[in-house]
Amino acid sequence: MIQYSIESFFILCFSSILGIVIMMLLPVPELEDVIYSSTYSIELIFQYLIFLFGLAIITGIIPFFVLSKINIIGSLKANVSNLKISGLSFQQTLLAFQLSCSLVTLIVLFVFVSQSNYAVDADYGFNAEKLWSIDLKGTKGELIENKIAAIANVEGTSLTSDYFGRMPGRMEARKPLDSINNFFFEYAIESHFIDMFNLRLLAGKNLSPVSLGNEIMVNEAALKALGYKWPAEAIGEPVIIRDSVSAHIVGVIKDFHFDNFKREILPLVLHNNLEDMQFLLFKVNDMNHLQEMMPQITQAWKEINPHIPLVLENYLQVFKTRQAHSDDLLLLSILCGYTVAISLLSLLGITMHHMKSRAKEISIHKIHGASNSNLSLLLLKDFLKIFFYTLLISLPVAYFACKSFLNMFAYRIDLGSLVFLLPCLALFSFAFSIVSLLALKTAAVNPVKNLRYE
Repeated sequence: MIQYSIESFFILCFSSILGIVIMMLLPVPELEDVIYSSTYSIELIFQYLIFLFGLAIITGIIPFFVLSKINIIGSLKANVSNLKISGLSFQQTLLAFQLSCSLVTLIVLFVFVSQSNYAVDADYGFNAEKLWSIDLKGTKGELIENKIAAIANVEGTSLTSDYFGRMPGRMEARKPLDSINNFFFEYAIESHFIDMFNLRLLAGKNLSPVSLGNEIMVNEAALKALGYKWPAEAIGEPVIIRDSVSAHIVGVIKDFHFDNFKREILPLVLHNNLEDMQFLLFKVNDMNHLQEMMPQITQAWKEINPHIPLVLENYLQVFKTRQAHSDDLLLLSILCGYTVAISLLSLLGITMHHMKSRAKEISIHKIHGASNSNLSLLLLKDFLKIFFYTLLISLPVAYFACKSFLNMFAYRIDLGSLVFLLPCLALFSFAFSIVSLLALKTAAVNPVKNLRYE
């Protein structure tokens, strides 16, 4: 056991170094941040070595117990497959476990992609088409807004405190007679904002064009949190915000998804405090003329901020990128690719060993008149059993893993049969192709070649 543990320890150390090198070579910014921004110390390295040593002991125990159960006489007769688990040899059991891990990873990846696509393509209750944003970087928004609004093909402009899809600011709000504050999310906007995003006004009116500091708009969720049943009854009602500031509700808008799909629609307050504005939004009338507008937009920015670079982004693209979680998807795809590749390589090795060990048996069957197709089916029988156990192990695990992942979202996809069927077909198509080709190759070999020394 000591020998196996020492060998495993050195293999794990080499694998760790190789893994770090691969991480450094992969063009993934998150991995680079982990490698270069992490603080390394002697204590941390020592703890990691202890972890590797414990893992090496565990991996050394397994072959020790497996080999200790092998019959010595049987092994000298080349019969080393006498350890069976549910009718499978130890190698086949490990292969079923590897294929199960691959299938679980594939199903989770499929669910992750489906949920991301659902979040990207869903109706959030607002329209951000043709919208572009400029990061003010501390600049007075009114100055640049007037210049951008004067450019031809600009349909409208509005200042705002942040993008939808990001975690907005929070404020305390309550009725004057209430003693307990409720927490609401907040966005600072201008009056044009409501029309630019096609937000639906249920009652009341829009915010005033000039910031008065005491006007707010609320969504339906905030309406319920304040204790009102109908939008109309909240109009003009006083509200205490930020613990001491007196304001009144001027409008109620229909609920929309200003955050991601992990949470249900939360209480929202909109106000027009100019000090909180961080971005300038402008709507383009015709996207085909955007390139013609770029020199004018750049010039307008340079006239106010000659030494600060312009940051211009497509609002909808930024919003959808945040919902897609592309970086997480890339990391999960890499993990899934490695898992599937390792399991298929293991399948290839074990299949080749299995076909070679049964070559003489197949040759004898062939001499007695067995056809290539019958011999191929004979060779495939054991692997069909492996595939069956793979499904038996992986499907329950994948179901609970996907269910746990989707439970993180208030709005999510349905966990239908296709979620499991398509990854199973993909993995088993590759696996069955490998086994079938090797089985046909073994069955087609001239039996004289395998029996010439018998």
